[in-house]
Amino acid sequence: MTIADGHLGIWSALGETSRPGKEQRCWNHKIRNVLDCFPKRIRAEAAEQLKKIPYAATLVECERLRDMFVDRYRKDYLKATEKLLADWDRMLRSIHFRRNIGRTSDNQRG
Repeated sequence: MTIADGHLGIWSALGETSRPGKEQRCWNHKIRNVLDCFPKRIRAEAAEQLKKIPYAATLVECERLRDMFVDRYRKDYLKATEKLLADWDRMLRSIHFRRNIGRTSDNQRG
């Protein structure tokens, strides 16, 4: 699994030099890009909610936190919610990866 920001050059170079693998967009970059859509007075509040999303224990919890964020801010900060939702499937690889590691570990113990 490769984790990188949305710079297309990185993904293109990886495709030329490495065998295909899973792509994970960088949560730090995603959060910073979303927060840039907010006025400074709101950023701390939005950041507190955003920072919980990548650490969700399950995919369902991750999506619940995403939906809460979008519901809270869509009306007044549409651009921020659109940025969060952009490339959403590429944001979830680490959650799938953590879930699969847990299964593998459980199977190896059994």
